Amino acid sequence: MNNIDIPDSLPKHPKHPFYLATEFFSENTMKSVHCFLHAPRIKGGWGYPIKAHKHEFYEINLVTDGEGIHYINNEKINIRAGDLFIIPPNVEHGYFEISDLHIFHALLGPRFFSIYKPTLKSMKGFDSLFNIEPLLRSNKNHNSYLQLSKSQFEEVYQDLHNIMHYNEEDVYDYNVQAAIVFQLICKFCKSYCSTTLFPRQISQPIHSYVPIIIYAMEFIKKNIANKLTIEIIAKELSVSPATFKRYFTEIAKIPPMEYIIKLRLRQAKKMLANTDKSITFIAYECGFFDSSHFVRLFKKSENISPSEYRKQFKVSQ
Repeated sequence: MNNIDIPDSLPKHPKHPFYLATEFFSENTMKSVHCFLHAPRIKGGWGYPIKAHKHEFYEINLVTDGEGIHYINNEKINIRAGDLFIIPPNVEHGYFEISDLHIFHALLGPRFFSIYKPTLKSMKGFDSLFNIEPLLRSNKNHNSYLQLSKSQFEEVYQDLHNIMHYNEEDVYDYNVQAAIVFQLICKFCKSYCSTTLFPRQISQPIHSYVPIIIYAMEFIKKNIANKLTIEIIAKELSVSPATFKRYFTEIAKIPPMEYIIKLRLRQAKKMLANTDKSITFIAYECGFFDSSHFVRLFKKSENISPSEYRKQFKVSQ
């Protein structure tokens, strides 16, 4: 590794700096996932580096062999077999090979989430793995991503072979691949919840403050409509309010109450845009004390009232 000149950053992909979902998922097919192995030393394999690019869909990257560097959001992470990365939409990333690097890719199309997301959203660990962990990773918390143990990796390795076996261009293989990818995500969520990154019992000793913030963020999302204070969340985590506030702010780069307000306003905007519910109903549904409190915070954030936002959104449709 010392003899390899590792660049500080990767050049942008000259032909494909941004991939659209339509490039892989045609409306005329039933395809909902697109899976492939990036390995330069297999027949027909691609070389490295994988230059910096983005896409408008989620992607699962699992390192299956070798060593390399993962570039994401202007950061470098040393990677090896068993490292798992969920790449959200619009996140720039790429890879540099150090030694015989193999990476399994699963691109998740819109149809995949229309089928499986209701089930996945109810699963403990899914929000943490797909939404919260990428946020922490982008804030330079490199140890927040999932690193499969030897037994966990061996359990999913056969699934990867099964996925690649079903590679015919027909609806049967498409559906089998999607079903196996769904099973993989279930296993990843289970693995994530069983590691020290996500303690099964928060009362157990925690040696790093990253897991406690991951747990806190998932707790906040699941209880966004309820009363939430620093004291309530700290009690759930079995830490002092001061400790929770300090750790949360250091990792999330935003104080916890500001984070909660942002989540509530984001949920309110979705409801304003997609429902005809009253302002008062939306205020309480999103956890605000009352409608006047909601309107005041919404105006401060968006510079217009909730009713004006709803009108503007409907006009733009």
